[in-house]
Amino acid sequence: MTYTHNDSDNTLTSLYKTMQYGPSDLPEIRVAARLTTGSSPDIGGGGNINTGVDAFGRLRVSSPYTLFDSQNRYAVNSKFSFDAVSGGSTLLLQNESTVKLSVSDVSGSRVYAESKRVFPYQPGKSLLIYTTFVFAEPKENLRQRVGYFGTQNGIFLEQVGSDVHICKRSFTTGAAVDTAIAQENWNVDKMDGSGPSGIELDLTKAQIFFIDIEWLGVGSVRTGFVINGNYYITHIFNHANHVTSVYMSTACLPVRYEIENTSATTGSSNMKMICSSVISEGGFNPTGAIFSASTGTTAKRLSTSGVFYPVVSIRLNSNRLDAVVQPVQADILSPSVNYYRWEVRFNPTLTGANWQVHENGTVDYDVTATAVTGGITVASGYASSRELTNLGDGDNFALQIGRSLAGVSDVITLCLAATSSNADVLAGVGWKETVPSFQ
Repeated sequence: MTYTHNDSDNTLTSLYKTMQYGPSDLPEIRVAARLTTGSSPDIGGGGNINTGVDAFGRLRVSSPYTLFDSQNRYAVNSKFSFDAVSGGSTLLLQNESTVKLSVSDVSGSRVYAESKRVFPYQPGKSLLIYTTFVFAEPKENLRQRVGYFGTQNGIFLEQVGSDVHICKRSFTTGAAVDTAIAQENWNVDKMDGSGPSGIELDLTKAQIFFIDIEWLGVGSVRTGFVINGNYYITHIFNHANHVTSVYMSTACLPVRYEIENTSATTGSSNMKMICSSVISEGGFNPTGAIFSASTGTTAKRLSTSGVFYPVVSIRLNSNRLDAVVQPVQADILSPSVNYYRWEVRFNPTLTGANWQVHENGTVDYDVTATAVTGGITVASGYASSRELTNLGDGDNFALQIGRSLAGVSDVITLCLAATSSNADVLAGVGWKETVPSFQ
């Protein structure tokens, strides 16, 4: 004899929906956090707390597209630029695949680490950022930060002394303004043991801090931690229907770590920088305009056979160091019968360069340099009468031009060496601006 329960009132269905199964295959109760209410987009007002969907509410079932990743297995990752002053230092902990950022006890001692590149945000795509780290033991006058931010805009986790904040930085007024939300005011899970997760956050232990951004100028930003394989949202910044302008100037930003003494401290401090990743959820479609710089109709003479000469070089203009510029093609034409070896070099040393601002204002270019040495060869090949080489289609971020914390742009140079002396060549370099200055 069997019994079938009448579930016309959906009691069992409702009960089933409240259950989930944990690692031990036992049912667990899903606890839905209730956001505090209020008119402030930074403190309350509701929000999307379902971590199974992205920042735009879409199920996380589509393949993520990685725009950037970093790790430090055998060396300090060259994708980052470092600024260490007043006793600040960096040290590779190779067995931990970690960079130790250390400060002394003097006021102003600091280490900043920032990705050389910023990352393209596509409107309508959720941008997901992971950073892993271990903060130093908290102490008075010690400030530590990690997140997706620069000097003008961004989102980051901050600990000042023993006070913990999640911060939003905005440059919409023409000056950087930080909105710091103290841990006791986080509007989803305060991570003090009393929240829906029951977890008490310990920043001296290794953490995975995540941010997902629904920019469009006025969307929401969710922040939180991944612990035991679960995503826990801690605070949401909401903006639509709250603000009268964009909440920050751009979502094209770098990954950044900071440890700094705001005044003298008791002893040295060490923060661990581990891994980071920036992901476009739901794929990435390379868009934007393509520009080029070239020798024009005047051939450049390669005087000595077998010697590489710089022909065309490009870099970011100093006023647009946060542009997303990717070389996509090299175009070579020989006006006579000659054979060439060509190389695209990353950060060579140029002699006799005379930089000009391209008409789009984003890139500087040079076609007058007389000699080239060093640099890293990132592409190469051979050419005879004509060669048009594809270096990517705007999806090869390995060639994206970056910049240092000191504001110095990377340089990409097309170099050629001829098999005979006094060979002439016409050449150009094309690049795509994923966030173009020209629409």
